[in-house]
Amino acid sequence: MTVDNGTIQGAKINTTNPDGYELTNTFKLKEYMASFAYARKITDRFSIGGAFKVAHQDLGQGNILDPFNKPQVVANASDSWAVDLGTYFNTGFRTVSIGVNVNNFSKTTNYQGETFELPRRAAMAFGVDLLTLAGRPKEAHRAMFLMDVEKPLDFTERVLVAGEYLYQSPRAPFGLALRAGYRFNHDTESYSVGSGLKFKTSGGRGVSVDYAYKRFDKNYFESVQMISGAVLF
Repeated sequence: MTVDNGTIQGAKINTTNPDGYELTNTFKLKEYMASFAYARKITDRFSIGGAFKVAHQDLGQGNILDPFNKPQVVANASDSWAVDLGTYFNTGFRTVSIGVNVNNFSKTTNYQGETFELPRRAAMAFGVDLLTLAGRPKEAHRAMFLMDVEKPLDFTERVLVAGEYLYQSPRAPFGLALRAGYRFNHDTESYSVGSGLKFKTSGGRGVSVDYAYKRFDKNYFESVQMISGAVLF
C-alpha cells in the first residue's frame, strides 16, 4: 500500500517577517507499507490470525536546534515494523460472535530527536443476527447488529455501532444489502450509510458492488463517497 499526498509547500518560522514565517522549498512525502497475514481456524468456533507489516515514511528535511542551540538540518525518514493480532469466537448462542484485535504493536520510531509509537489500537467487536434472537430466522433475510469498542493510542475510547439488512432468496442469484453506522466520540467522523448488490451463481462465482457515504465534520474535511467492487470465485 502506498499513499500519494501530492506536493507540499514548506515553511519555517521567521519573526522578522510580518507573517511570522517564510516559505521554503516544496517537497513530496514518501509513504508505503507491505504486509503478510496468516489466519488459522483452531476449532469450528474459534479462529486466530496475525499480520506482520513493514512501513516506511519520509517527511522530507526539517530544521531543529542542536544541544548548543544552533540550527541543524535532519532527515525525517524512518522504517519500522508492526504486528497485528486478532481472534474470533463464535459463542454458539444463536449467531452471537466476539472478536478482539490489537493493531500496530511495534517499536518506537524517531523524528527530529523525539521518539513516537505507531498508532496502536486495541478493540473488541460484537456481532449478532437480530432475527435469530427471536427464534428461527427467515432464510432470505438477515438483520445484523455490530458494535466495536476501540481504544486508540492517542485518543479516548470510541464506540462504533452499525446495522446491516441483507436480503437474498436461497435460490435467487441476486442479493441486496442496506447499511448504516455511527461513530461516537470521534473528532471528525459521524454517520455513514451505504448499500450493496451481489450476483452469485450456484457454483459460487459472481460479482458484487458496494457504495458508502461517510459524513465528516465540514470544518475539517468534505464528506467521502466510496465505491468498491469484487469478483467472487
